[in-house]
Amino acid sequence: MKCNFLLVLLVVLLLFVSVRAQGGRRQPSSANSKLIGYIQKQHVVGTCGCRYYFRDNATRSIYSADSDNNAWMNIDGRDVKLNLVNSVSVPKGRIRKGQRVTRNYVASGIKVKVETTAGDYEGEGVRGYTVIITVTKGSLAQTVKIVGDCECEETAD
Repeated sequence: MKCNFLLVLLVVLLLFVSVRAQGGRRQPSSANSKLIGYIQKQHVVGTCGCRYYFRDNATRSIYSADSDNNAWMNIDGRDVKLNLVNSVSVPKGRIRKGQRVTRNYVASGIKVKVETTAGDYEGEGVRGYTVIITVTKGSLAQTVKIVGDCECEETAD
């Protein structure tokens, strides 16, 4: 009887230690998780900007950016302005389908990697993109694949 009790206690202890040891990164799987959410208000100002969203919901933005390298996301329930750290493979001149750009941003305790691939030119100053975003905050990390478009409105002179 005492042997069975010790065996059960040992198994429970091993389970507890195992769960604690796996406490590394938790991977939320959708925009409804606590890490990446929908932007609550429009932040892009000026005439040029980009909006990114889930393919099945173009009305709610996940990531937005303007032509001055300002970017915003809703992270952990609040809209956050992201500060650009660097850009890799920024194309010079006319953007072509398939060109890729990686941008790294930071905010208070947050790292964001945005990998953008140019899609087809849609005309009227609009270009479509496919984007993979990885957000890391503390021990949480989440990656989502979204789509979006960038456009510049023409201003009257």
